[in-house]
Amino acid sequence: LTLFYETLKDYQVSMKIVTRNEDTIKQIATLYAIDQLSLALMVKDAIVEGKFNRKALVEQAKRYYSADSASSLKEVYHTQPIQHASPQTDDDNLNKHFRYLETISPYQLLKNKQGGKEPALHDLNIAESLMAMGLTPAVTNMLIEYVLGRSNGRLDKNYCETIGASWVRKGLKTARDAYQEVHNTKTQKTIKKTTKKKENKPVEVSAQDQEELRRLMEGLGGDL
Repeated sequence: LTLFYETLKDYQVSMKIVTRNEDTIKQIATLYAIDQLSLALMVKDAIVEGKFNRKALVEQAKRYYSADSASSLKEVYHTQPIQHASPQTDDDNLNKHFRYLETISPYQLLKNKQGGKEPALHDLNIAESLMAMGLTPAVTNMLIEYVLGRSNGRLDKNYCETIGASWVRKGLKTARDAYQEVHNTKTQKTIKKTTKKKENKPVEVSAQDQEELRRLMEGLGGDL
């Protein structure tokens, strides 16, 4: 903390106030990965009228962390490479949607979903991690839409990355590829549900079958 304290002296901040709250300051600095110079400035601003305001320091730390994390995002601003464009066979709504997903970045998609407002850093980080796995921008966009639709407008990191890893292994590259995978998944689930219902459905025995069974049992000396 040497550089931190030397910088505070330049700001003419009371060392007694800082020392009394040193543990809290260190915890916040560690949690939000704040460098010494930035921390000194934040602490100075968090001391108002001779009192240390922990809440003010935390709010500054959150803004610092968000700005720093957002600046490290790179992949989410990329759009689909031309060589991975879906073949355009028709001009129906589905093909238009494929073109839409292949001409915007995951950042722009999330921004559109927010009504034009800046996307949450949490959602951007998920999109970034999906693209870091090897998903193309269009496939990432399709996955985001799929998860948002299934999870009531929420993106769950583990759920997204589980699906994303599967799609990477399957080599999905275009929006059409991803759409077909979603369609196949839904079809398989429907078949499984239908099969399960059939397996659990009680077997219906007709009156004629019951009569034949009764006569058979009588012939064997049994009692039905």
